[in-house]
Amino acid sequence: MYISNTKVFSGMSEVYDRARPCIPTELAEMLERYLGHKPQCVVDVGCGTGQSVNVWVGRADLVYGTEPNAELRAVAEEKYAGRDDVKILDSCGEKLDVPDNSADIITCVQVFHWLDEKEALPEFDRVLKPGGVLAACDFEFPPLSLWKADKAYAELLQLQKEMNKKYPEMSKDVFEADKNLNLQKIKDSGYFVYSRNASFIASEKFNADRFIDLAFSQSTLNRVVKEEIPEAQAPIQKFKDAVREAFGGRTETIQFCMKMTVAVKKSS
Repeated sequence: MYISNTKVFSGMSEVYDRARPCIPTELAEMLERYLGHKPQCVVDVGCGTGQSVNVWVGRADLVYGTEPNAELRAVAEEKYAGRDDVKILDSCGEKLDVPDNSADIITCVQVFHWLDEKEALPEFDRVLKPGGVLAACDFEFPPLSLWKADKAYAELLQLQKEMNKKYPEMSKDVFEADKNLNLQKIKDSGYFVYSRNASFIASEKFNADRFIDLAFSQSTLNRVVKEEIPEAQAPIQKFKDAVREAFGGRTETIQFCMKMTVAVKKSS
């Protein structure tokens, strides 16, 4: 992982942990089917505050969560303290502190686009057992909630693009790859016998505050907030007001579209 990328979520651990969705059990079940048996060991690369670790607790004998950002990692460490079946590690996707041929499944949730795949994919090959499964997963933002809230979120994302163009120094040291290239990069690596894209729908309960937090848990939007750009303040407040009006004090079950590139390592 590029060093500057590890810093983009600094100062965000609380909002990140409150807002980010968890991995649906259906995804874990699908990966187990591709594997063909219960996983002994799962490695979750870039586990953040641990949401993507949770789905594997009780499903795998051992789960490694790797996270290079100290603030996010501290939340995950506290969350899983005292468990023998979960180990939270200070390491990144390009250099996993995990033994050779030890993992049945490697997951990268909202992470693969932050990695240097030329270093990460050989490392995944080192760690995965023959026949092991790699999954690079991404939620699409905004989620499907209430149309007025979704519209406000989309407008906020457009604001972020405009601010990045106007103030390129906000992201000049941050590398973020095109997620649409995940499948081709994985195929081109030569480590996998089969790979494909797939889609899932995940449902979670959200109120207005969690929905607002979700937006600002995205590093791109959080950069705009951190910089306190004057012309962004009114649109940010407009977004918050629109979301609160749309939810009207209610908690709603909303849906996330989730895209995944899944690959099976060669047996020999």
